Amino acid sequence: MDENLITLVCDYYPPSVGGMENHVNSLSRELSSLGYKVWVITRRVPYGVSEEIFYRNVKVLRLPSVFNKYSFYMRNYDLPLLDPLFLINFIKRFNGLCSKVMHAHGTLTITLSLYKTIFQKPALMATIHDYWPICFRRDLLLPNGEICNSKNDCSKCFECLSPYLDGFALLPSFIMKVNSDILDKVDHFIAVSSFVKNILTKRGFSNKKITVIHNWVDTSVFKQNYFLKNKENTALFVGKLIKIKGIEFLVKAVPEIVKEVPDFKLRVAGDGPLFYSLLKYVKNKNLMRNVVFLGKIPFTQLQKEYEYAKIFVFPSICPEPCPTTIIEAMASGLPIIASNVGGVPELIVDNFNGKLVQRMDSQALSENIIRLLQDEELSLRYRVNSLKLVKKFDIKMQINKVLKLYEKYS
Repeated sequence: MDENLITLVCDYYPPSVGGMENHVNSLSRELSSLGYKVWVITRRVPYGVSEEIFYRNVKVLRLPSVFNKYSFYMRNYDLPLLDPLFLINFIKRFNGLCSKVMHAHGTLTITLSLYKTIFQKPALMATIHDYWPICFRRDLLLPNGEICNSKNDCSKCFECLSPYLDGFALLPSFIMKVNSDILDKVDHFIAVSSFVKNILTKRGFSNKKITVIHNWVDTSVFKQNYFLKNKENTALFVGKLIKIKGIEFLVKAVPEIVKEVPDFKLRVAGDGPLFYSLLKYVKNKNLMRNVVFLGKIPFTQLQKEYEYAKIFVFPSICPEPCPTTIIEAMASGLPIIASNVGGVPELIVDNFNGKLVQRMDSQALSENIIRLLQDEELSLRYRVNSLKLVKKFDIKMQINKVLKLYEKYS
């Protein structure tokens, strides 16, 4: 066994963009900077080479997959299924690989668990970034927008998947039962929030096999301009323009905000299928000067957006596990208004570094945005407290926790 080699296996990796991709990318780079040899193994994308040296000691290898046609463009719609083509190619390439540990991210955990069942080594760890082990939609939302509270019986899974199952009502229960048996081969799980851990244990996962390590950011790369007096009355949203992110409720809050703060601007960083309907709404309400759609922007520009915003707003309607964008906003010294869902309360202490509001409530969003824009003392207190709280989510501290688990289970 190569004590210096760590293998990270993930569904997606840059150039694919998302929270999990950024998480694995930052993990691989930090491990490399600490002197470890790191291999990142992921699905092949529709273009690019199958193997490349990506950063220092990090080697990125992209393998054929059953989901090759869809994985890059439809990453949010993957079902938690075994990927036999990926497994075959993984065995061909890495059966002799003596890694210290395999660390899986995403639904490929199922495939790696079967590999562990066959070969019994190396140690297998898995980070659970969302709810794929227990929810086919991965977001715990029912079709009507309510949060699913189903127990470990998949009683509501068919309701979500009925358009696709064509009468196979027992399929969700069967798949989850098979996955549960296979996932038992994972040596240890990392949950990105206590909320995720609690959900998993309620659905039958062993409490002893789960450690909570929240998402992280490199706090040193964010600037804090909270004493800048010429900041505009700007709120920032960062995320995909999809229903579960709650962007519609935020945009619909803008008319009420503008009545009290005429020069208010909402800057929207991200793109997605709701863009044209949101743009139509903004035009119809004559809000083109108040809502700015930035599209998908590079991280360097995003840093600037954080730096010059007055407020960060996170209006998600689904129980977000541990939003990295909130941690980035905290590292930028921003006061935050966020939906009281999922793992968000583990980042935002209500009335300390931000305000928690009920999801799907445009009025609550508008009232609290207006309050923060008009109350400089309250805003400053939230900003200072954000910087205090974010220290425990710094990348070096969090990855040190991961390394301790590597040592324990390898």
